[in-house]
Amino acid sequence: MIEYHPRYLEPVLTETSSDHPVVVLTGARQTGKTTLLRRLFPAPTWRYVDLDDLDQRDLAAERPSELLTGSNRIVIDEAQREPEILTAIKKLVDHDRSRTKVIVSGSANLLLMKRVSETLAGRAVHLVLRSMTVGERLRRPRAGFLPALFASEGLSDLETPPGRALMPPQRLQELLWRGGLPPLLGLRAGAVARWWEGYVATYLERDVTLQSPLASLSDFRRVMKATALRGGQLLNYSSVARDVGVSAPSVRRYLDLMEATHMFIRLQAYARNRTKRLIKSPKVYLADSGLAAFLAGDPDRRSVAASDMAGPYLEHLVFQELLTEASRLVPSAALYYWRTSDNYEVDFVVEWGRKVVGVEVKRTKNPGYGDALGLRVFLDENRDRAVCGVLLHLGREVRQLGERIFALPLDTLWDGFK
Repeated sequence: MIEYHPRYLEPVLTETSSDHPVVVLTGARQTGKTTLLRRLFPAPTWRYVDLDDLDQRDLAAERPSELLTGSNRIVIDEAQREPEILTAIKKLVDHDRSRTKVIVSGSANLLLMKRVSETLAGRAVHLVLRSMTVGERLRRPRAGFLPALFASEGLSDLETPPGRALMPPQRLQELLWRGGLPPLLGLRAGAVARWWEGYVATYLERDVTLQSPLASLSDFRRVMKATALRGGQLLNYSSVARDVGVSAPSVRRYLDLMEATHMFIRLQAYARNRTKRLIKSPKVYLADSGLAAFLAGDPDRRSVAASDMAGPYLEHLVFQELLTEASRLVPSAALYYWRTSDNYEVDFVVEWGRKVVGVEVKRTKNPGYGDALGLRVFLDENRDRAVCGVLLHLGREVRQLGERIFALPLDTLWDGFK
């Protein structure tokens, strides 16, 4: 039995379910949605409906109101399997909005479905449970990395703690390769690649075909692999299409399906003019560094360390950490990348209200001023909004690399500012 690790989303989910009649909890397959819900909303106080169960699914299709009768606190798991249940939820909420609490969960991004947005408009709040962060895997309290950056007070006074112990490189490489899905936590190293193999097969056979019929699962699998090999790069549909041997419209459709099932994320470009953000090419990231490593063909820790993709794998991990941190802010922060026409670049830009911070990731133990050039240009061009820029690196030193620019150990993401 897998030992439970507390999730950073727990207080947010509890508070949201108290404040709103419907909470939609989505996330990729095996991120731990069902385990989390059963822990926070136990039976018999809450009634559970599992639409993976054929009998309950048939009842949801034919007489959905009957399935919900007799309780005003209901959890509906795998709800994407029977959309008819959504109309019954709407009627239940509208009948007694003050007392009704419904939590809808599933591995498809339900709010991308037109039916769900129309049916539950004004009634539902959407939350995403992602792969476990490093802090969750290590059972650390939330580090508060982004709140500290946006407050930015005292950053200039940071010093390297004497005798600071960093995560050993081998441990970090294993975290990158293994990934953050809960079933992988206690799995022996020799079984991880086989687990990912089964995971991808199940994903293709269940989630993808449920969303949309596919002419060729093998084409879809090749697009997944090509996407993994482009991790952290700009997305070019025509380039992927040429490499894989399918049409560019098919690539776009396949990536839309991957995004709808939380396997793929398009990171949009940051621009002062919000309209311009929509016309620039996004960057490519998969939802988990372990998934990226498996699809890219790096089957173990040593392979990950020596891979040409080692940098993108590290970016995947940082991206996962920042996404979880951003969702904890109120209101939630948004993530982008930044790049100029003359190739100055910052890996991640976090926008919160009218404030932004830049985050650069470098696989070095000794960052220098040249490594922060993109951050300096970014801060200069966004002087009225940019709070600070940080460069995350693999060493132990805390350094100031310029006005409002700080080099911080990667471990700060999960250990916080000590």
